[in-house]
Amino acid sequence: FAENSSIGGAIFNEADVTLVMENGIIAFTQLGPAMHCDGELIATITCTDIFSNDGGDWVDCLSGFEGADGNFSADPLFCDLEAGILTLHANSPCGELYSPAGCGLIGGLPVGCLETSYLLLPDGTGDYPDLVAAIGDAPSGSILSLGDGIYSGPGFVDLQVFNQNFIISSASSDATACIISCAGTISEPHRFMSVIPAKDLRSGTVTLREITIQDGYFDQGGAVYCQDASLIIEDCVLKNNGANQGGALYLSNAQSTLTGCTLALNSALIGSGIYCDTSQPTLQNSVIYGGLQGQAVYTVTVPDPIPECTVIFGNEGGDWTGSLTGLQNQNGNLWADPLFCDPVGGDFGLNLLSPCLPENNHCGVLMGALEQGCDPATIIAVPGDFATISAALAAAESGDLILIEAGIYPEHDINMVSGVALRAVDPIAGNVIFDAEGLGRVMLCDNLAGAVLIEGITFTGGVATGDASYNSGGGMLCEGTDIVLRNCSFVNNLAVNGGGLRIFDSPSVRVENCQFSDNEATGSGGGLQIAASLGTSVVGCTFTGNQSVERAGGLYLNGTDAAVNDCVFIANYCELRGGGANCYSSTSTFANCLFTDNSSGSSGGALFFSDASAPGTIISCTITGNSGTNYSSAIHNQANLITIENSIIAYGTGPQAAYCTTPGSFDISCSNVFGNEGGDYSDCLSSGEGINGNISADPLFCDAAAGDYHLQPESECQAANNTCGVTIGAQTGTCGDSTPPAAVAELKATCGFRKVTLEWTDATDIDLAGIEIYRARWHDNSGSSVYPEYDDHDEATIPIRPLTRDAAVRGDEWALAGIVPPGGEDFIDSVSERGVYYYELFAFDEDGNFSAPAADVVRTINYWLGDVAGPAGYDGKVDVADLTHLGTGYGSIPDDTEFYNAELDVGPTDDFTGRGIPVTDDYVGFDDLMVFGLNYGFAGPYRDPPVASDSTLRLAWVRTGQHSWTLRLAEPCPTLKGVRLTAVVPETPDIQVSGGELIEQQDDPVFLQNADRQGLNIGLAVMGHNVGWQGQGDLFTITLPPELAPDLLDAAELTIVVRDVTNNPLDYVLSEQEEVSAAPLPTYYRLGNNYPNPFNPMTKIAFELPKDQRVKLAIYDLRGRCVTVLVDETMPAGRHEAIWQGTGSRGEQVASGVYFYRLIAGSFTQTKAMTLVK
Repeated sequence: FAENSSIGGAIFNEADVTLVMENGIIAFTQLGPAMHCDGELIATITCTDIFSNDGGDWVDCLSGFEGADGNFSADPLFCDLEAGILTLHANSPCGELYSPAGCGLIGGLPVGCLETSYLLLPDGTGDYPDLVAAIGDAPSGSILSLGDGIYSGPGFVDLQVFNQNFIISSASSDATACIISCAGTISEPHRFMSVIPAKDLRSGTVTLREITIQDGYFDQGGAVYCQDASLIIEDCVLKNNGANQGGALYLSNAQSTLTGCTLALNSALIGSGIYCDTSQPTLQNSVIYGGLQGQAVYTVTVPDPIPECTVIFGNEGGDWTGSLTGLQNQNGNLWADPLFCDPVGGDFGLNLLSPCLPENNHCGVLMGALEQGCDPATIIAVPGDFATISAALAAAESGDLILIEAGIYPEHDINMVSGVALRAVDPIAGNVIFDAEGLGRVMLCDNLAGAVLIEGITFTGGVATGDASYNSGGGMLCEGTDIVLRNCSFVNNLAVNGGGLRIFDSPSVRVENCQFSDNEATGSGGGLQIAASLGTSVVGCTFTGNQSVERAGGLYLNGTDAAVNDCVFIANYCELRGGGANCYSSTSTFANCLFTDNSSGSSGGALFFSDASAPGTIISCTITGNSGTNYSSAIHNQANLITIENSIIAYGTGPQAAYCTTPGSFDISCSNVFGNEGGDYSDCLSSGEGINGNISADPLFCDAAAGDYHLQPESECQAANNTCGVTIGAQTGTCGDSTPPAAVAELKATCGFRKVTLEWTDATDIDLAGIEIYRARWHDNSGSSVYPEYDDHDEATIPIRPLTRDAAVRGDEWALAGIVPPGGEDFIDSVSERGVYYYELFAFDEDGNFSAPAADVVRTINYWLGDVAGPAGYDGKVDVADLTHLGTGYGSIPDDTEFYNAELDVGPTDDFTGRGIPVTDDYVGFDDLMVFGLNYGFAGPYRDPPVASDSTLRLAWVRTGQHSWTLRLAEPCPTLKGVRLTAVVPETPDIQVSGGELIEQQDDPVFLQNADRQGLNIGLAVMGHNVGWQGQGDLFTITLPPELAPDLLDAAELTIVVRDVTNNPLDYVLSEQEEVSAAPLPTYYRLGNNYPNPFNPMTKIAFELPKDQRVKLAIYDLRGRCVTVLVDETMPAGRHEAIWQGTGSRGEQVASGVYFYRLIAGSFTQTKAMTLVK
């Protein structure tokens, strides 16, 4: 019920009535209230919005219903109430997104228009002067977009938001450039925002995105306080804030999510980062670093926070403590130095070696708000710049990258340098070999202050068997140094401890996709020993044929909290404790690992755990065919609590499968223990037999003798065949062959704003496991995007297409964009840097076989052509502001530095659509105008293309005066979109081009401009996707100065190009006419569309009178106040034109925005809208 008029209200209840009203709207009733009752009303009213009724809303017989059962009073935000369009705005509190919980859609019509975005600027010159004004006035659900700069003081800090729907974000998507500076102190506390409950029952979520909040101080929540409300914080930096409780955030009974955030150097007595009171925040892909005083996250009551892929490190009061205890190596979480570029100086960008970079962590995601911010200072080539590794390192400084060509480098006792990266040119091939030739250790990293990265190097021939100062790490010894090792191999090295590699007392350790083969330790850790290093990840590594005497033939963890994922242990041997791995005083998790054919001369052929203070976890592992002499063939548990889930322990030879010194120290579930020579569920495993989903059955490996531990379809370890409904063991899938799956088909890429959407059709392979998606871009010599020049850029390089998946992995140009499961057949790749992006897809099956690429590589851009950067960056649509830029630069070339903007040079495209690849030509003209026209309003809904006419387009070239000519559309042609007219005339600044009457009749904006400031090169187009010209009539008129020859613009001298709504050429016929006689008088009143619209600073308003008449033409603002009167007099019959210069009644310039112009002529009244832009 909207805009009804009655003293008795929108609804009148004359007699006693029983009324049920659900999900309704009663709004804007004139004269009366929403409802009036003469009789008794027995009502059930739920999920109803009653708003702005003249006689009152929840009054009369509706009194008492507001605020209960989802009832409320708020502007329903119809799309265009004045025009009678009652669909809902995307921000509407009646839409499904923002209505009260459980209500769904309120009203009879769905959402029909998009959310509103408002720009705010630090100097107050945006759409609102500050955030207080915006939050108080802007519709619920609006995006409050902040331009780059520093925001401080009243209006931008100490905000109170009553559980409203708002997104406050950086317009440039750069958190470092959009800063909220709270300037809070103990004596003068200020914080950015408090989110508290709304007075009605409307649901709402405040979202903060890509901004920095700094220097706040308050008793609770130095930056943000949230109580009984919903809060989302994405990709934000919260730094240097302070409080007694919750240095950055205070959450009380709040629903909150932090994704991709950096909380750094905040302080509080309790909870230096976050204080949680009856709140369970979700922490995803975030960093909490360097908090002062209190622990990083403090929880006063359950439920506890849920961190995933999050780094918490260096907080004075503790990192993974309290409710976070034990979570540092679960769900991809890390306890490691994030390696910011300069945290003391406030630069929280990431170092090349940071574990927060996707390539350096197990989650494969960016952790924190900021990406890599420190490029290598210098790239040193070996042997190009230096012949030896040692010489290159001697010349290197922190931040340098040393790139090493394939070859064997016979060197020993190489001293690594702080903050340097060593990388093979091809880090996958394994063809860069450091060989110590038995003369000493290969490499030493000795207490280096900066982290190091070593990638693609083979270490071999190292020996470290001397005294206590030289008896560890035959291939490498790393002490007191953050290190990332990726795609390295340690082969045939010898030491007392850590035959291949020993890492000691290192805060952050990541060993990824490395191989340890045939190394030996006369003490412990034949392949790898990691000791006293708490933030450790060992991922995707293989240990084969390593041996030791005391502990761990393969991997020895000593006093180290570690996550060991996706690793393989084969044929390793230890004379005493743990053939495959040994965990001493180490909280460790082994997930998706395979242990086979490992052996111990004593106990624990696969795994040996000791020290009751350090629990261990085994998840989804396959432990088969291992052997021991005493106690156990597979697992020896010496007083630890060991959790075993979804794992296979099978076919051990010698003693029983598992042994423990303390009864009850195994907690086993959903596992299969079978075929072990000395017994399956015996000793400490006996309590688990037959309960908690445990079974004892032949796992039915595909071919254990050949090393294939996939499961046959009928195996009880298959998820479909057991009561737990999970796959038991490390290798999912079924038995297969090496035949690759078919490639994906019908691959296409579609551009979007900061994203690319891929669609394809999967092959029909039954065992298809997923699709890997690789991305590259058109780049320069440094690998950066060549936007916006592309083909005009001197260094533009198109990426080389990889013909295999391995080629994509090895290629420097290609990066893994994502992995999707089979049947997805679409993927959205979020990429912020503008450019042309190329995509290759490789299907893979459950046996690890990869398909060929799709038949054709696809490419597209990740932005809308025509979306030009303004003061606040890009806004994701082509709108009036962009047309203003186009008007300024129209007709310019790069030499015109005052007008030319390379972002305007978008046409033509390679396929002549608005979404193709720009073929830049260093000129802003008609081709560019057509692309702007195709994409104008692109954020809005698509329109169906107009029906094409069968007849040829008919144009007329009409001489309307001695020195004036008009181009006329002689017959309607709804598929016509753009026209270009050029002619050779003597250079003169006095040529005039004016719009015709047909422009005024269009519902959509029209662009008309002469590109040649001293000649004729006219571009004309109607704006909008699939929008063509309506009607017929004059398009534009050209008036030449009297001194030019009258026949200069005969039709034979013209060149005319016309394009349709798809930017394809149209055939046309041009006739010549002469029409100098006076135009006939109008037969009816008409108020035309102003032109131009939008405008700055002047627009023309045409109107027609069929007789002499008293006329008033006035301008009004959105609140209905008269701004100025343009005409107030008696005027003759005919066509008239008034000009408004964007000024008020006193000559002052008015603000940008929407205005209305109203014509009153006798009984005729008509009002239209126009937009003034600045």
